[in-house]
Amino acid sequence: MNLDFASIVDFLSQNLFGGSTTLAGLAMLIAAWAICAIIVINAKASPAYSVVPMIPICIFFSAYGILDETISILIILVSGVMVASTFKKAVD
Repeated sequence: MNLDFASIVDFLSQNLFGGSTTLAGLAMLIAAWAICAIIVINAKASPAYSVVPMIPICIFFSAYGILDETISILIILVSGVMVASTFKKAVD
């Protein structure tokens, strides 16, 4: 078994999500967010900062062809709005 990114995505999509690479990509994105949320909470920062790494990960998954463009745009917009609102509260 090859241990590269494509084989991991194929393994997850075939065995867990019935061949849907989009669902496998979303599951990996949620797992990455959960790890970031744990790190941010342990650092005593606002939980909204945990979505910051989701933006480049989402762009990477979209460029790799795992996530649909519409889902990627939605994730990026929601993440950006959450971070911008938290930054606005921090400045005020």
